Amino acid sequence: MAHVTRVLVADSSLTTLNDAGSHLRAAGCLTMIEMAPSRVRFRARTDRPDAVFLGMGFSDDEILRVADELKNDPVTRRLPLMLIGARMAQADLGRRLARSIDGAISFPIDAAEIGAKLGTATRLKVMRAELLRRHVTLGRYGIDGFFPVDAHEDEVARPLFVAQPAGNEHAPDVSAVINGAGDHVGPERALATLSQMRHDAVIIQGGGAMSDAMLELCADIRRHPALFHLPIIVLAPQDTPGLSSQAFAKGASEVVVQPFERETLRLSVDVAVRQARLRSRLQAAYRRGGNPETNDPVTGLFTVEFLYRHLELLIEDAFRWNRQLSVVTCLMPQLAGIAHEHGREAASAVQRAAATVVSRLVRGEDLCACLGDQAFCLVLPESGIDSTNAITHRLRGVLRHTEFGINDVSKALVLQVELGCAEFRPGDTPETLVARAQTTALSVAA
Repeated sequence: MAHVTRVLVADSSLTTLNDAGSHLRAAGCLTMIEMAPSRVRFRARTDRPDAVFLGMGFSDDEILRVADELKNDPVTRRLPLMLIGARMAQADLGRRLARSIDGAISFPIDAAEIGAKLGTATRLKVMRAELLRRHVTLGRYGIDGFFPVDAHEDEVARPLFVAQPAGNEHAPDVSAVINGAGDHVGPERALATLSQMRHDAVIIQGGGAMSDAMLELCADIRRHPALFHLPIIVLAPQDTPGLSSQAFAKGASEVVVQPFERETLRLSVDVAVRQARLRSRLQAAYRRGGNPETNDPVTGLFTVEFLYRHLELLIEDAFRWNRQLSVVTCLMPQLAGIAHEHGREAASAVQRAAATVVSRLVRGEDLCACLGDQAFCLVLPESGIDSTNAITHRLRGVLRHTEFGINDVSKALVLQVELGCAEFRPGDTPETLVARAQTTALSVAA
């Protein structure tokens, strides 16, 4: 069942409304407009958009009031709020908005930028909704203390700064601007450093010129099976035609043109860090207490019982709000042969190692569960069957080149994995949805 992304655009400027509307319609979105700041919250409550774009035609006080109303209303507080315009660079306005907005779009609007940030905004909405659902399902097992709120920790951000070779005296000290800690590397060391250490975001600094290698680094991060989720901020040289569009097309989350306003950069980093930590909170749900009722003792993933309970909530939301929902099953029939030849303990060790690999290849909002001794199940909230291509591609590519060891066996094993996908249909139950995906996987295996 198809879902059309709905965006509420609010501004007093017809120019902004028309420009944003044309770009959003070109991206296949349904656009709703509102010109009165006093009605934005009402429209957000009644029209149920996937994101709210707030223009800068309103006064500072009106912008702050709308942002405050949206983020304090329990119905609208999880909606991504994006600003259109450049006034967020003003120090006072930027500081007061820092915890309310989820990004900013420059004006005049660039098609590549609005496409990239619309994707980020809709993912934020999915992550926030899934965080709440995890809280509800865990609560049914008596597990509390997990609060469905965004991560606004006061700890210092830790980005990775990637700069071109030293010697460019015009390159500003970005780490001093954002008052953050982090690591500094050249582009040739970026992927290795990101793979070895945890960072909240990547800041790519072009200095006096932005090379093709620096832009390609964005694409490399997006293609990397373990790093694809990281926010990427590109600091672009001034007066480089088309560079911002190229950077967004390569996977950048934000492009800040040098010389930049300090408050603009701080705001961009704050938004990026919050996105990364929200994903971390979702992943932490897997480890919540190690409850034997929710976690499989062999793999550490959620149990099949937890999977079906959680799918009840997802199916209810998908049916009520016309949302997409997909599941992917991952069958590993070789595990039965390993258990027969080398014992159950050896098979469990391989299954546990495979679960670790699989759980690192999914988005924060996706749920991984164990389906017995030979299969896993991945649940993709608000994703259609076409959107499963990215996850199945990652799974096949990584598992095909991963070797698993077995005690007392000198030759490493590469698992042959069969993947099946199914999309929610009205009338589905958790059991029928998972069974349909398993049937697809078995037909492939046959």
